[in-house]
Amino acid sequence: MPFVKLVFLFTGLVFSGAGTGAVSAPDRALFAAVEAGDVLFLEADGLWGDLARSFSDPGSPYGHVIVVVSVAARRIEVIDAGGPLPAQGAGVGRRSLDRALKGGRAVTVYRPDLTPQERQRFLAALLAKEGLPFDRAFSLETEGALYCTELVWRALSEALGADAVPDKTDFAGEIAITLSDLAEAPVLQKGVRYALSP
Repeated sequence: MPFVKLVFLFTGLVFSGAGTGAVSAPDRALFAAVEAGDVLFLEADGLWGDLARSFSDPGSPYGHVIVVVSVAARRIEVIDAGGPLPAQGAGVGRRSLDRALKGGRAVTVYRPDLTPQERQRFLAALLAKEGLPFDRAFSLETEGALYCTELVWRALSEALGADAVPDKTDFAGEIAITLSDLAEAPVLQKGVRYALSP
């Protein structure tokens, strides 16, 4: 079990870039395409991305998940449950999309199949969790601390009034939601994969 928790520990560390900056031309298509409520699965190279991928299905390219919560003319905000190091803003918080994408090589947009009312409930549920700490125990039993996929699962489930990820992974008796589990949720419709500029 320690290896599982170690890998989960790193899933929130993959995209912790502190910088902000202008959106490059290759990324403009992504910025033009996203809507509030879209679930973005991020890919990254390096140790942390490799560890996060090893925790999910062997063929999964994903290392972290974020959700678009607002789209304005000059700024797109996302929310996620980020890594456990205080310098990285551990816990559930909002940041700009360009900052969230730092260090990533690609992102795949998944659009939840929700009614407008369910989408509003999804966004409200996400924002209500802002400020909660990162779930270092990676336990679905603790609603007061969340890891990245748990945040999205809980908010989608609240919006739907039903379990949004019925197929979860069992690690020696401990149930968890991997990136692959979330990506395969019936409510999420896989969209376009965008390569990110370096």
